[in-house]
Amino acid sequence: MNSVQFTVVPVDYCARRSSCLKLIKIDARNVSDLPQAFAMIAASGANAIFLKDDPELAGTGTVRKQVSEWAVKRGLPVVSSNAQVATDGGLISLATDLPGLARRSAFYVHRILQGAKPSDLPIERPTTYKPSVNRRTTKALGLTIPQSLLLRADEVIE
Repeated sequence: MNSVQFTVVPVDYCARRSSCLKLIKIDARNVSDLPQAFAMIAASGANAIFLKDDPELAGTGTVRKQVSEWAVKRGLPVVSSNAQVATDGGLISLATDLPGLARRSAFYVHRILQGAKPSDLPIERPTTYKPSVNRRTTKALGLTIPQSLLLRADEVIE
């Protein structure tokens, strides 16, 4: 079942003494659920949103833009593992290198076609990530992004 998942972060829970977070999962199953999800986020006292990458709903530019516009109006940064979130008005995206993953999957296809059993092949995690920062959103939220992060970003949206 596809949905937009928001993880909202009001300061409340102390996992470590130096950082206090409370994570709340809010689902929206379709675009018509967004107003209710926004109301729940507002009522939670959130101070940030993590937008889960979902190809069907959050994968659409319309939804990403609606979420980002709503959040910026309320002073909430939106971060995501979807590379397009920063492009569509979110603050920061940290996405895996999808073309790199596709190239690496060719190794597995080759090995399987040569007779290797899939269960014998190692599981690999992504090793390359592509950070993106939206400077317009940074300014709209009154935030300062460290120069070191801007220099490491693959994309800085002006």
